[in-house]
Amino acid sequence: MDGRAYCFVPLCAQLNYLLTIKQSIAICLGGICLSLLTCINVQAQRVYASLQQNSGIISGATNATTSDPLTYSTLTSVVLGSATQNLQFSAANKPSSTTPIILRTTTSSGLVLGLGLVSNLEITKTLGGMTATVGTVYTSSTLASLLGLGTVVGEMLIPAENANFDGVKVHFYGLANSIRIYYAFYIKSPTANNMTTCSGQSANLLITNFQSGYTYKLYEGTTQVATTTTANMPLPVITTTTTLVKNYSLEAIEANTYPSGRTAVQVTIQPRPAVPGSATLN
Repeated sequence: MDGRAYCFVPLCAQLNYLLTIKQSIAICLGGICLSLLTCINVQAQRVYASLQQNSGIISGATNATTSDPLTYSTLTSVVLGSATQNLQFSAANKPSSTTPIILRTTTSSGLVLGLGLVSNLEITKTLGGMTATVGTVYTSSTLASLLGLGTVVGEMLIPAENANFDGVKVHFYGLANSIRIYYAFYIKSPTANNMTTCSGQSANLLITNFQSGYTYKLYEGTTQVATTTTANMPLPVITTTTTLVKNYSLEAIEANTYPSGRTAVQVTIQPRPAVPGSATLN
C-alpha cells in the first residue's frame, strides 16, 4: 500500500446519510498497513414521514415519503383547480406536540419558491390524514418567513404549537404551475431520566438516547443554561438550604440548524446535612 488512509465513503453514501470521520483504525499484516476511517451517521436522529395522501394532479407521490434527497413528488395546479399532498408520520413515529417539522419544497426546476408561487400555497399540520388541520395555516408572507432554514434549497422549519399532530399538508391552488415536495422530517427529542443531586455539587444529566454528531442544549424556561456534544449534560451547580426542584428542558440540534422538540426533565437538589457542632468534654 502507499501509506495513505482509505475510507470507503461512496458505499456508505448510498444510504443518503451525511457522513463524518470518527476515528482511524490501522490494520497491519506482514508489514503492510491499511488505515480504515470509520464513519458515523450524523442524521441518525431524523424521522421521515413515510405515509401520504393526495388529491389533484400528483406525480411520483411516494417519492416524498423517503429520506432520499434526490427524489420528489410533483404537484401540478391549474387556474381553477388545486393539488394537495399530506405527508404523514407512522403511528410508531408520531412527533410530539413540541416538535418542529422540516419540510422541503421547491419550484418545478428545484429553485427557491418565489412570491408568485408562495401566494398560491398553503402549508399546515394535520392529524389523522389530510382533512383535519392543526394550528396555523401558513400562507403568503407567513409562509415566506419560514423559507431559508439552512443551506438546502427549499427547506423550511414549521414551528411547534403544543398541539398533537402527525402530518404536514401542502396545498397548491389557482395557478397553472407545478412545485416539488422532497420530504418532511423531524429530529427525535432527547431522552433523560429525572434525577436528584446535592446542594453545591457538580452533576451530569445522562442523555439516554445520545447520538454522536449532535449538539444538546439544556434550558430553564427559555434561557439556555448548558450545552454538550457528549452523553453527559453538565447541570448548573446550585446551593440551597431547602429541597429545591428545577424544571429543565432538553433539546437536540443537528448541524446547528435542525432542532428537536424539547423534553421536560426534573432535577431535585437536596440540602447537605448540617455539620454537627463541636462539643467540649470536661
